[in-house]
Amino acid sequence: MEKDEVLRVIEEAARNEQIKLVISMTELKRLPAEIGKLANLTSLNLSYNRLETLPAEIGKLTNLTTLDLSYNRLETLPVEIGELKNLTTLYLSYNELKRLPAEIGKLTNLTTLTLYKNQLETLPSEIGKLKNLTLLELSINQLKTLPSEIGKLKNLTSLYLLKNPLESPPLDIASKGIEAIISYFKSLE
Repeated sequence: MEKDEVLRVIEEAARNEQIKLVISMTELKRLPAEIGKLANLTSLNLSYNRLETLPAEIGKLTNLTTLDLSYNRLETLPVEIGELKNLTTLYLSYNELKRLPAEIGKLTNLTTLTLYKNQLETLPSEIGKLKNLTLLELSINQLKTLPSEIGKLKNLTSLYLLKNPLESPPLDIASKGIEAIISYFKSLE
């Protein structure tokens, strides 16, 4: 999708005060800053593109509850991602993320966070602030340790860690499930 075409879609969505926008499977490489004009959006699907970065203006979409960025080429997320305080679902699977910004901890309404098949080597301790998180998908990354703050995620019911070179918590604990992991981190306090 060419830049002019994307701009046309964004302008039309702004005019119509759309609450849902799908720009998926278009081979989009760059999201224009004009995306910030779509303040009414509650759902934005940018999956299956070629995005490597996001503009800071993504942080202006404060009504978003669902953001799908899966199947792109994202290596980093802008710190402005932390402004999306109404976000409940964030799909980031199949990207090239090596780390998450600490601002991810500001997304306290998040219930679902998928990070399957990235290059994550570490998680910020701020992940422990995601008190409403019920699903955390971390399979197929490069995680050697989990921050002890994972133990603060009391509502977490699904934690996926397959195919990570985990050292802490030890694999025998991690394989026993969420409750064992939480107990492990509590025992370290």
